[in-house]
Amino acid sequence: MASIPFVENLCKLFDYQMISGVDKVDFVLLKENQLSFVDHHISDKTAFEAFYNHVHIIDKVKKRDFKKLTLYLPSVGAVLLKCLEHDFPDKKFVVFVTIHLHDSAIIRFHQIFEGESVYYDTNGFSGNKTEKVFEFRSK
Repeated sequence: MASIPFVENLCKLFDYQMISGVDKVDFVLLKENQLSFVDHHISDKTAFEAFYNHVHIIDKVKKRDFKKLTLYLPSVGAVLLKCLEHDFPDKKFVVFVTIHLHDSAIIRFHQIFEGESVYYDTNGFSGNKTEKVFEFRSK
């Protein structure tokens, strides 16, 4: 059944944990990564978390599904942000929902690290008819 992988992928997003790094930095990572400690210096913490915290919700997005996904999938990103903020009230996060026609729908998140830019500049995607990016950021 095609809906089971979709639900499994959604559920992966809400199964995360905090792990420590050698630089006394706490990372919030999806458990599926099976990391328990970061044993080396991470120079770009944002890219590190964004890389490990992305889930392909749907692959091969069809034209008939693109519009519906752009209407409904951002809600998952908003809920994920609320869950992260609830579970880690002392941290700030950003969640991105990207939907690429004929490619993938991906949700990723990372903490907002002081002195680092967020993973995507969503302004670069405005007006694009085959790719939509939605951003949800802690206040």
